[in-house]
Amino acid sequence: MKWARQQGFPWDELTCGYAAQNGRLEMLQWLQENDCPWNETTCGHAAKNGHLEVLKWARDKGCPWDPRTCQFAAQNGHLAVLKWAHENGCPWNAWTCAKAAKSGHLEILSGSEMLSMECNYM
Repeated sequence: MKWARQQGFPWDELTCGYAAQNGRLEMLQWLQENDCPWNETTCGHAAKNGHLEVLKWARDKGCPWDPRTCQFAAQNGHLAVLKWAHENGCPWNAWTCAKAAKSGHLEILSGSEMLSMECNYM
């Protein structure tokens, strides 16, 4: 990545998103130190592959998130990520239930937190 930047290759929010998706915390840290932009995709992609430490670091540094963070965690069965995100204020909605149901992650749907949500997929 450093070489690519030295050669003038562009980057955008997806660059941070892909680093997060692959659990590359050191790369994500370098990207942020060098002013690579990020957005909700970064948190969503970290959650998608269960990279809780990456998600925690990104949030600690002010990276935004949205309901897709919880949706991706639920869709891929990452209960610890989903719980942490929700406990730390990440919004979720009925799509979170839908993603868990469609992917067959019943352990997520049966969680006490989800039972308080309106899930029409149970």
